Amino acid sequence: MLEKRKLWKLMRLFDKREQSKVSYWLKGELRGHHGATYQLFELMCDPEVSIEQIWASLYPKKTFPERPFYDSGFRRLEHSLSGLLETWLAIDAFRKDEEEVELYLLKAFNYRLAKDLFKSKYKKAKRKLEAQPYRDDIYHKKLYRLLGLQIAHSIMFDLRDYGINIVDILKQLEKVIAHERMQYTILAMNYLRSQNRHPHKEMVNEHFRVFRKRINKSEIENDPVLKVYDGIIRLLDGEKILEEVGEAMQESLSLFHKEHQTNIYIAFLNSHIRNVEYDNLTAYHERTVKILEWGMELRFFGFGIN
Repeated sequence: MLEKRKLWKLMRLFDKREQSKVSYWLKGELRGHHGATYQLFELMCDPEVSIEQIWASLYPKKTFPERPFYDSGFRRLEHSLSGLLETWLAIDAFRKDEEEVELYLLKAFNYRLAKDLFKSKYKKAKRKLEAQPYRDDIYHKKLYRLLGLQIAHSIMFDLRDYGINIVDILKQLEKVIAHERMQYTILAMNYLRSQNRHPHKEMVNEHFRVFRKRINKSEIENDPVLKVYDGIIRLLDGEKILEEVGEAMQESLSLFHKEHQTNIYIAFLNSHIRNVEYDNLTAYHERTVKILEWGMELRFFGFGIN
C-alpha cells in the first residue's frame, strides 16, 4: 500500500503552500539533474494518486510489476526523495529557531576565521539571551553552548582570555547539571509515586537518596529556580511544606519556560492530592480548590478563567 510508505507519510506533512516552497527548493538542490526524483515529488503532491499512476508516469515503457515497491529503481527514487524531504524539514525547523541559527552563525564565523564578525555577533547574542526572562535549564544550556563557542574563538585569536573562559564554562556546566538533575528527579519521582509496583522504583529511590546527599544548599538558596525544584522534590518525598513551596512558585514561576511551568504545577498538585490530611478534610478540600483555580488561571489545563 502506498499509504504505508515512508515517502507518502513525509509528503502528507506538507500543505499546498508548503509543497510550493519545497518544489522551489528541490529544483535548486537537483539543479536540473535527477528529473525522475522531482517527477516523483510532483506526482505524490496529489493525495489521490495511486502507485499504478506513478508507475505509468515514471516508466511508460515498462509493464507494471506485481510488486512495484520491490523494484530497485523505484526504491532508489523513494530513498532519494525521502532524504531530500527530511533535509527540508530539518532546515525548516532550524530556521524557525532564531537562537539556534545564531549559534550556528557564530560557529560559521569561527570556521571562516571571521574574528570581528564573531565578536560583534557574540556580544549581541549574549545580551539577547541574558535579557529574556527565563532562568531554567533551557537558558543555562543555551548559555553553555554560547560560552563553548567563545572558548573556540579564544583558542584561535586570543589565548589571554582562554583561562577565564574555561572557568566560566565549567561554572555554567555545573548549573546545567544541577538544573537537569533536579528536573529529571522530579519527573521520575512524580511518575513512580503514582505506581504501587514498578520494576525501576527502587533504583529511582536509590538515586534520590544519593541525590539528596549531593545537594548544595547554598546554591539552591541563591537560585530561585533550583529553590522551587528542591521544594517540589521535598514535597514528593512527603514533607509538609505545601504553602512554602506554593509561595516560592508564585514568586518564581515566570523564570521557567511554559513547558516546565506545567510540569512543576502538575507535580505540585499531585503531591498535594497524595497527602490527604484526614484530620482536616475541609481545609484540604479548600486548598485543593485554590490550587485548581490557580492552575486554570495559568491555563495549565488548556483553558482559563476569564
